[in-house]
Amino acid sequence: RKLVESVDMPMAIGGPTIDSRLSAEIGLASGYTNVSSGGGVGSYVNYSKKTPYETAIRMQLYGCCLYAYYQKRGIPMIGHAGGPLNVTGATPPSLGTAFTITTLLIPVTQGLKYISVGAVSQGNLIRDIATNICRLELSREYLDKWGYEDVELLLGNGNLDGPYPTDHAQSIVLVLQASMVSALTKAQS
Repeated sequence: RKLVESVDMPMAIGGPTIDSRLSAEIGLASGYTNVSSGGGVGSYVNYSKKTPYETAIRMQLYGCCLYAYYQKRGIPMIGHAGGPLNVTGATPPSLGTAFTITTLLIPVTQGLKYISVGAVSQGNLIRDIATNICRLELSREYLDKWGYEDVELLLGNGNLDGPYPTDHAQSIVLVLQASMVSALTKAQS
């Protein structure tokens, strides 16, 4: 709580897991306004082959209901809709975008008004920029079609989630490239 109160901006706590209920409860009670990679469906795709899909949806619904609880009490919360992490580079951006759009329904149906969408940079500057822009525009289009015009979308971009090159200079280039993608797409997180 002291850490969160020492800064004057929203803060996110991370922890990819199928069941993030405890970390979400502790994080939000401590003043965090977002639990990034906060479990549920996104973590299900990335980290589990044994958990039933229904369980992943229930875990994400729990987190979104918790966000809604705080939001109804005047604390703006940021939900997350994300596609599968592309650790190996094997997931095409279009599949991640489709996944993101379908998972948008979980937080917005619980009443969240701020949703972060985005992608993880994969080392191809043009593709990464196009993926972020396309994902944001399509998310907005579908939210409007579904009647959620009042939901504000925030764009996020992350660093490569796979193994970095062993060459130090090449690793730095990957980190800087993700920063370039964020700057060129005007990502907020």
